[in-house]
Amino acid sequence: MAKKIWIQVMLVICFSTLLSVSFMESVIPVSQSTYKKGDDSEDVKLIQIALALDGSYDGSEFTTTFGPKTEKAVIAFQKKYDLDADGIVGQSTIDKMASKNLFPLLSQPVYKFEDENSEIKFIQYALIQEGLLEIEHPTTYFATLTERAVRDFQKKYDLTVDGIVGEATIKKFAALGYVKNSIQQEVTSENNSDSEAAIEDAVVLDAIDPQSLSYLGNVQVTSFKKGDNNSDVALIQNALQMMGYLETSDFTTFYGDQTVEAVKKLQTANGLEADGVIGSSTFAIFRRYGILTSDVAVVSRGNQRYGEYLDWFKDVLPMAKSKYGEDYRGKIKIVIEDYQTGVKINALFSYGHNHMDIEPLTKEDTEKIKKLWNYKYEWTMRPVLVYYLDHVVAGSLAGMPHAASTLDRIGDNGMAGVCDLHFKNSRTHATNKIDERHQKQVRIAAGVK
Repeated sequence: MAKKIWIQVMLVICFSTLLSVSFMESVIPVSQSTYKKGDDSEDVKLIQIALALDGSYDGSEFTTTFGPKTEKAVIAFQKKYDLDADGIVGQSTIDKMASKNLFPLLSQPVYKFEDENSEIKFIQYALIQEGLLEIEHPTTYFATLTERAVRDFQKKYDLTVDGIVGEATIKKFAALGYVKNSIQQEVTSENNSDSEAAIEDAVVLDAIDPQSLSYLGNVQVTSFKKGDNNSDVALIQNALQMMGYLETSDFTTFYGDQTVEAVKKLQTANGLEADGVIGSSTFAIFRRYGILTSDVAVVSRGNQRYGEYLDWFKDVLPMAKSKYGEDYRGKIKIVIEDYQTGVKINALFSYGHNHMDIEPLTKEDTEKIKKLWNYKYEWTMRPVLVYYLDHVVAGSLAGMPHAASTLDRIGDNGMAGVCDLHFKNSRTHATNKIDERHQKQVRIAAGVK
């Protein structure tokens, strides 16, 4: 009798263990049931990493944007596992990723030298993306190279340097979007539950589709108030109408009540005091979306206009990180003005760390690039003024699109890949060295010798 009871107890324990293991392996760190082309979410980066670990995604960088490359990779993944190949990450695709243990979820509190765990490949993948670990494929073993790369990662982000992936290091990996951890997953789930009721009452005030916007022009001043009467007001009204805050398309030079109310809506949607007056903070919204620019930030020497001579690593890149953190790629629209002709190109800061990799926003912008280089893509450089956040910066643009198979976020702009945009002291990605050809063009745009 005792033997029979013991066997039953052991069966219950084994069954419970199996259920526990099964539950752990099926944890899904994404918050939605469907993801499709055009979506922008932190979860998209996790999906891209899962696809890369499976071998379906060949991109070298991961973003929050579900673009053509992600859709193509999803279709390849679905075909591989006999799923409905529609390019949409629905429940069946998510479940398959989870069953293959592809989602980068860290469930342990510590990972250290000589550990062997299937989740170590997620840590290694993050380190590879940071450029700190040079191995061909991630593994499940925490060896010397991984420990060294972890130390370098900890140095890079001012963490305690011990080579152990503990709480602080895991949190940093999660903050950069490379992984989720079990604590973060619980908090996210709890927050989503608490906010369900509030979502129904929420009003989305700033639901602007960036692809519907285009560059309108340059204004002479960046401050406007009720009663102003000048030609720049018409550009302000045009911008407000394009963004959906002003209904009329009959633009005037007078800053009246309708303009005041439209500006208040814009300010409210962007967390500013709604006073209807355009100052530097409000105008920065137009500049951020790449709609309007101004001459305010351009240095003048005599009759010649120049860009600010700002250092890429000390000034330009930190501006992006200050606003968007480490996940700055694909978030910032810019306007590139050719220094010699004045031609303006709407573009996206798509990728890059040593310099800026840009993509023209539309086919019309691609056509402008082609025309500047006489319809021949070449590795020659031109001096440019870059309207970037709240600055106009001296830069150098190369006329050769490249990396089409890995760096192509927009997809339908008439150009495959990215073009290099350099600034003071920026470096090439291939050699990690300053290219003096680019620096010469930057100095021309800045008006310095």
